[in-house]
Amino acid sequence: MSSLHLELKDDDPWFVEEKIFKILVNYLQDPTASPAATAQALDRLFPANRPDQDQPADEPREDPGSFLWHFWGVVHNVAQQIPYTAPEHDRLAELIKALKGLSSQTKTVYMASWDQAFDLWGDLPMLGPTFRELYDRMVSLNDEEEREHWQSLNAYAARLTRDGSADLILFAKYAIEGLLEEDLEHGLVGDVPGAILECRMTVAAEWVIYCGQRLVAQEEDGIGTENWQKCKARFSNVSDKASMSPQTREIAQKAKQVMEALQLR
Repeated sequence: MSSLHLELKDDDPWFVEEKIFKILVNYLQDPTASPAATAQALDRLFPANRPDQDQPADEPREDPGSFLWHFWGVVHNVAQQIPYTAPEHDRLAELIKALKGLSSQTKTVYMASWDQAFDLWGDLPMLGPTFRELYDRMVSLNDEEEREHWQSLNAYAARLTRDGSADLILFAKYAIEGLLEEDLEHGLVGDVPGAILECRMTVAAEWVIYCGQRLVAQEEDGIGTENWQKCKARFSNVSDKASMSPQTREIAQKAKQVMEALQLR
């Protein structure tokens, strides 16, 4: 069994959120649990698929957009509670991949806000917008818990992008741009700025390790030759600094090796 400690983090959760959270926790805590079977259990919570016995008699079924917004909110919040080094990140990515490949009883869902129909679950509708909303709320890295959540959220996004479950490569560019900011190169004073550097180093390294091939492309996805070389130099410098934690030095070294193995077109 996994030693993860996960919380719903809601004083008054909606009953559907509680069900989603319970399914995710049971799956992540049991390494033998099937991603396919778990994906099916999640699919049965979709309002049009939900059995009558699981729907409170005094509560109308919600619209699909509302369900999907809350659904991905629970998934993302669970993801950011998983330490970025934990194997459960790969387990969660396997589940999302299984969900994407699931043939649901409800084939499409119409989203009025977009005036567009999406495949359920092939398009994983609302994953991107809900991820972006959570990402934009995490603007400060001065708190240790916030830094841990930031690392975990990016580790999760990098794996989804690696697997082709979602295209979140834009956040890889943000991570590398953040690592290359001048204020991280000069004038670091005290523990907090150093901790922020280590956090940004870890996040950028995760993206390089899992999605490096996408990032070297001289296309819209890529980060460009100059930033690629600067990033590699930053990893090289940090991997030799005794002031950095062994964990940060190790992941920086691994990212540097990945970059050296990839060829810029």
